[in-house]
Parts: sequence; C-alpha cells; structure tokens
Amino acid sequence: MLFALGSVEEGQGNEREAMVLYRRCGEFPAALRAMGLLQLERGLNDSAADALRKLVARRPQDTFSVVLLALALYRAGNRSAAKKVLERALERRPKSEMLRVNLSRVENGEEPVFELGAKD
Repeated sequence: MLFALGSVEEGQGNEREAMVLYRRCGEFPAALRAMGLLQLERGLNDSAADALRKLVARRPQDTFSVVLLALALYRAGNRSAAKKVLERALERRPKSEMLRVNLSRVENGEEPVFELGAKD
C-alpha cells in the first residue's frame, strides 16, 4: 500500500513525499529500486548506492539492479567498487552480455549503461 502511494506521489511530481513513503516500505525490493532511481536522478549517488546495495543483497540475480548499483557507485567516484560489483555479478551470471559490457565500460573509464550499443 505504501509503495503504491509512493508511486502515485512520484507520478505527480512529488518526489519528496514519494521518498518518505518508499522509505516506510522498509526492505521491499520495488521501493528500494524506486528510491535508488530517484536518488540517482537527483545526484544523490551515495544515498542511491545505499538503497541499491540493500536491493542487490536481496536480489543478486537482478542484472538491472546490479547495473544501477554500479552506476551509483561510479557516479559517486567509487569506480573500484563499481567494478567489483560487476565482477561479482558476472561470476554468478557469466553469460550476461549486459554485465560483461558494463564491466568493460567501467574498466575503460566510462559509466555503466542500460542499453547495449548505447552511444555516449
């Protein structure tokens, strides 16, 4: 219920109220992802990384969340942590092109992306 209310608030442009409601959801994965995304959009990369770490700990096979965490870490200036997150995820999912491409990007000093073949 709180997550749904947070989604409505976010959809209406009330990001502050949405964040309050998402935080009240505790460890609910969808709320953690929504918090991470909102914080990334606002440039709050360390806070985004905190929420996304919790999400990845709960759902380590979720490639999208792993890439989001790597992006938050990269933008926060912690490129070695971003690389490590992607390496660990690639050990679990060695056939993931998304993880492989993003690990290569981080190693080359580029931030992770969600579209394969994306141009900067």
